Amino acid sequence: MRLWVFGMISFLMLAGCGQDTSTSSPSGSSSHPSQILKYQKVDFNEIPTQVENLVRQFTIPGRSTNQPVLLTKNLNGKMYIFISRGLVPTSGYDVSVTKVAQTENNIVIYYKFTNPKPGEVLANHSNMDYTIVVIPMRNLPVVFVGAAS
Repeated sequence: MRLWVFGMISFLMLAGCGQDTSTSSPSGSSSHPSQILKYQKVDFNEIPTQVENLVRQFTIPGRSTNQPVLLTKNLNGKMYIFISRGLVPTSGYDVSVTKVAQTENNIVIYYKFTNPKPGEVLANHSNMDYTIVVIPMRNLPVVFVGAAS
């Protein structure tokens, strides 16, 4: 029985060998250059009702999370991209998209979370910072690549 269990564990460990699971290259290959896509930042009042309803699930007080939220919604030929770092304790936090690129295999959304500067005067209230950007719809999987500062 122990030999069988050891054999199964070895098989499962080796089953993943040969697959590239690294996250260093979102395109899956450094030989495929990416194309930079234009994107537009939009305000909450500019998004369609279907996207608004999806976003509200994560921004309503009491239902907000303290975990990052990364969503996309394809609608009417556009891809709406919603990024939030979740509930934060004070003002001074920010979320921004720094670049959107298309590779052969996917759309890559580069985003950045910014923390308050040391010594900055902050409003002491919970807040949920987020950003919404729009690109033309693409039928490719989306990969989010984040950086904190």
